[in-house]
Amino acid sequence: MTETARAILFMVVAMAFFAVEDMFLKVLSGRVPLGQVLVLLGIGGAAIFGSLALARGEPLVSRGLLVPSVLLRMTGEAVGTIGFATAIALTPITTASAIIQAMP
Repeated sequence: MTETARAILFMVVAMAFFAVEDMFLKVLSGRVPLGQVLVLLGIGGAAIFGSLALARGEPLVSRGLLVPSVLLRMTGEAVGTIGFATAIALTPITTASAIIQAMP
């Protein structure tokens, strides 16, 4: 398989997982508070990425996390996640998906 084909395959799989996550977010946000849904998604994601890092022998925490630019990026990611999750919870999923696809 060529590098381009592999990249395309990874993007298709990633978008499929993104759609499944959006579906769970939409369903769960109608039953439990959005904050709890985000905490559960965060715990699940941390468990998956932590397991992958440990399996590869990589450290879970690094001094590089304390660099101001990295802290700013993490803060921006958190704010963006909260905003997007709120959009998915309060609007039709097609609208939120169209907005995310229009972003660069």
